[in-house]
Amino acid sequence: MNYIFNLAPVDVNAMQEQAAMALEARTEMLSREKYPKMWEKTDKANAKKGNKKAKVPGRIVSRPMSWLCLIAGAFIFIPAMQDPINMVIPLAAGAFAMVIGLRGVRGEPSDNFHKSAKNLLRGKDKMPEGKYSVVFSDTGMAVCDEGKEQNFVPFDQIERIVETQDAYFVFFGSRAMVLQKADLEGDSFDFSVEISDKTSFIRI
Repeated sequence: MNYIFNLAPVDVNAMQEQAAMALEARTEMLSREKYPKMWEKTDKANAKKGNKKAKVPGRIVSRPMSWLCLIAGAFIFIPAMQDPINMVIPLAAGAFAMVIGLRGVRGEPSDNFHKSAKNLLRGKDKMPEGKYSVVFSDTGMAVCDEGKEQNFVPFDQIERIVETQDAYFVFFGSRAMVLQKADLEGDSFDFSVEISDKTSFIRI
């Protein structure tokens, strides 16, 4: 497998909604993996109401679901406070869940995903065309500067890839990368098929 993305500037305004959708989908998957029983109840509740798809924590379904998020967040956040340096991710996850839960309990709409999307896309419109590229091989993803490899990420370190209409959002470590389909040398359908066998993959 050898697919190359020659990175070009991103139309931030046009991509923002897709970025928010990708972040929402990723959050739902993480939440489902961590709290399968809670999601089983949520899916059943939505099925009874006739909803085709359960909502993610950023779009609270009900007040009880909001309380669950708030309590679960507190259980994660409070122990993490004892060692914040070594438990940054649990600390952030707990705080995020508590904020989402509090918003739901108070009946406030959440726009966290759109705010995160703005942060994710910040500066992408000033990407120097032709300078950076991303190459996917059989073993992982290489980020190159003018053809020279600067960073290599094996597939087992890629948390997941979310495909939207115009882009792929690659999540690895604490970072996320936006790869536009228009920048791909080759067919995006073929890439999606091959990459889905290499790492966790979501198409929305």
